[in-house]
Amino acid sequence: MATARSLSSGCGLCGRTMFLQRCGGCSVMYYCNRDHQAAHRPRHKSACKAVSKARAKYEDEEQSLRNAPPDFMTPENVFETSVGLFWGILATRDYMRARFAFADALGKIKTKQAVQEQLGHLMDMLRLCRGDNLGVRALIPALMLRLNNDQQCYDFVKWWTLTSYEREYDWGNTDLPYLDIKNADPFEDITYLDCRGMELSHVVAVTLLKVKLVLDLQALENTTDVAGKKVPQEILNTLRSQAVTSPIIAGNREILERDNHHAATTLVTKQIRALYMAVDKANEHFWDSLVFYEKPELPQAFSRGSWEEAQLTLHYSYDSWLECPGALGFIEKVMDESD
Repeated sequence: MATARSLSSGCGLCGRTMFLQRCGGCSVMYYCNRDHQAAHRPRHKSACKAVSKARAKYEDEEQSLRNAPPDFMTPENVFETSVGLFWGILATRDYMRARFAFADALGKIKTKQAVQEQLGHLMDMLRLCRGDNLGVRALIPALMLRLNNDQQCYDFVKWWTLTSYEREYDWGNTDLPYLDIKNADPFEDITYLDCRGMELSHVVAVTLLKVKLVLDLQALENTTDVAGKKVPQEILNTLRSQAVTSPIIAGNREILERDNHHAATTLVTKQIRALYMAVDKANEHFWDSLVFYEKPELPQAFSRGSWEEAQLTLHYSYDSWLECPGALGFIEKVMDESD
């Protein structure tokens, strides 16, 4: 099992976070001086070139689309007049494919700046094409978790899951609500996720979110044991907020002030086991691929429940698990208990 890794926001070589200069090639790696950039170049070169090439292709396609003369199939000013409906306009498809390829290439660089840009592009692609014919939604929840946007992750997955049930939802009607679930309860019952046709990467992301919550609840228990109950509440709250990773816990005063988290830990652990079983039922290859990681071979196509689906989901999800200390060990324990 791999060692946990944090998402870098500093110098690619030493990690320093002040007085940084951006790499002129990829624009999402940073260095504190030219010597460090040169020293890191052998490790960064391949990813940098891939991102630079994909960015150039995407920018060329955007410029071509913006300059394309309107005709009976392509409206004028398509970026303004056809928001939400892009895939239905054939002239936009090369642009959308190039932008998706660029967003995916950004995943080769493990910096906060790269993840932020990647997420920004994918969310804007959903704005342009609500029906998401390219499936960019599969990448988004894991990226949100990597940026600690845990609540946004849960809201996104819940909206997409519940809306997919609604056969009457008109994806072409841009007046309908879209991604409008906000501040849903991440501790709530999750049986709605265990459904036929589940988005595998979404359920995997919610599983990780629940693991983060349990690890944080355990950290709060440990803080209480170490600091003792005689410490003033405000100081204890500060210590507790610094001991957790999820803003869902850190921003909840009621949870921070609670001394006993046994009931909540038991509840969420039970939910994790249910989600684990749901994922395993949907794709028997995924959990082994995650825990016993080998760099995935990216398929050109997949069917539900296939090894290829597991590999693609691993490609989208693995970094989010690796960057959460204790998460892989936790799910490996769940795996052992389920055998």
